[in-house]
Amino acid sequence: MSGESMDPMTKKMKKVRETWTMVDNDTQKMEMFETAPDGKEYKSMEIVMRRKK
Repeated sequence: MSGESMDPMTKKMKKVRETWTMVDNDTQKMEMFETAPDGKEYKSMEIVMRRKK
């Protein structure tokens, strides 16, 4: 998914992108990427979710 989000520090809109990956039957990974002022994209967050057995 991609879109825009307000930066709470600058109060300006910024581009964001999220990816969801099904690693296996018990694991999902969400990664969020943001665009820096110089236009380069960087990973700002990674969450790994595992099913409790």
